[in-house]
Amino acid sequence: MNKLLRIILIVYFVLVAGLLPASGQSDFRVFGDIPHLPILDPTAISNPETGMLIFSSTDSKPLIYTGASWETLCTGNINSVTSQEYFLVKNGIPLLPTFSNVPTGTLASGTIYYSTADKSVMVYNGSGWFKMVDMLVGSIAESSGFIAGVGVKTFKLPVLNSNPSPLGLSAGAFYINSITKMIRFYDGYTWLDISCQAVVKTLPLTNIAGYTAMSGAEVITNSGSPVTLTGICWSPNSDPDTLLTSKTRIITTGSGIGIFTSQLTGLLPQTTYHVRAYAVNSLGIVYGEDRTFTTSIAPPTIITLEASGISSITAQSGGDITSDGGSSITKRGIIWSSVSDPLDDLSHIVTNDGSGVGLYPSTLDGLLGLTTYYVRAYAVNAAGTSYGNLVQFTTTVPVPPVLNPILTMTGITGSSANGTALILNNGGALVTERGICYSTDDINYTYITSSTVTPTDIGTFLTNLTGLSQGTTYYVKGYAKNTAGTGYTSETSFKTASYVSIVTLKPVIR
Repeated sequence: MNKLLRIILIVYFVLVAGLLPASGQSDFRVFGDIPHLPILDPTAISNPETGMLIFSSTDSKPLIYTGASWETLCTGNINSVTSQEYFLVKNGIPLLPTFSNVPTGTLASGTIYYSTADKSVMVYNGSGWFKMVDMLVGSIAESSGFIAGVGVKTFKLPVLNSNPSPLGLSAGAFYINSITKMIRFYDGYTWLDISCQAVVKTLPLTNIAGYTAMSGAEVITNSGSPVTLTGICWSPNSDPDTLLTSKTRIITTGSGIGIFTSQLTGLLPQTTYHVRAYAVNSLGIVYGEDRTFTTSIAPPTIITLEASGISSITAQSGGDITSDGGSSITKRGIIWSSVSDPLDDLSHIVTNDGSGVGLYPSTLDGLLGLTTYYVRAYAVNAAGTSYGNLVQFTTTVPVPPVLNPILTMTGITGSSANGTALILNNGGALVTERGICYSTDDINYTYITSSTVTPTDIGTFLTNLTGLSQGTTYYVKGYAKNTAGTGYTSETSFKTASYVSIVTLKPVIR
């Protein structure tokens, strides 16, 4: 056979070997700078050694021998260092060196080894060593090509930004993806990540309101370690984490895989928030994607102030508007009733105490003594009206009516006069009688009731005095009575007119 034919046959068999089914690749190979693990049944390997790497034909994923069993590269169960201190392929099976100390020498991005101190596969990212599970939160520099036994006595995986497809690609191929920052392997059909942590998704936001919303976590996989805690965290800033107080905590049982809904609370209206799901297992904490949403305009939040300055006729209350709901407060005040909760009493009384957020006072007037009143603060914005908590109080014992001190006397004749008085308040009990009392000796008073008819017992009333004696001084006071007693104006006096005495004189003749 001539030399050219021999070369052609060698190339042919190499190409055919690369295209054989996955089950036929039983030795470690490198195609197009991409390393390929041998495809073997781990139970069929006699006398396996610590650090041996294979692509399991039964599990369809890379496995490493811990010295006691075959496990994934996520294992933390390798305790002894390999007998050799360099990369080795033995009987077609590569061995990942296991060291207790960090290897030294010329390092390149993608260099890996197993640390018995850190209980993890360690990866050099171009500037430092990371546990394989911690690569997700770091970065790794791209570095093409597979290198073994140079400088650091271990090997370097290719670090690429996309899945390679060299001639001869088959199951067992593996490399490091610089975008996902994970070791990927080819199962004969697709590229998959070696994930040592749980995988969690952030559920879409629903029921978005001004102060609340709904989301949650969907735990897709636990990577072999049960998820014990999950939830969501949120913030106006991107990538919120569990260091925040704004989060939910759901303790899970079993595998921890599934959907776990949560409510976001304490939000501000018309505000954009970021929310992420998280999941915790023995391998650490992982986060879902960062989702954003914007809360809507909401009715205001308001607190009713406790009643103060309570008397038989008046009291003070008001409100504290803690949030405008994302829209200006156009009206605020209180509503109150002596019958029930003012929201249930259509005849409740309403005050208007301006606009804007914050604390504001409001006065209840015209109350009755020893009566229970019910009060709520309210605030209005574009989203509607909000009411505060219900406050109730009881007024004090009624007192006699209070009148303006001034009594005005007009229309004074020799036998009559008119008096005008003003009731300022009824003292907390309905006025049963009002009028003017008069006396000529400032001691014994005669009471004359008013004939004025008004719709309320508070206000001005007129009383007519008749049958008076001419030329006489009278002492007068306005008065009003209720169940608590009688109230008076200040005393004043007036004098009736006298008839003129005319004496006819006898004429004098001069």
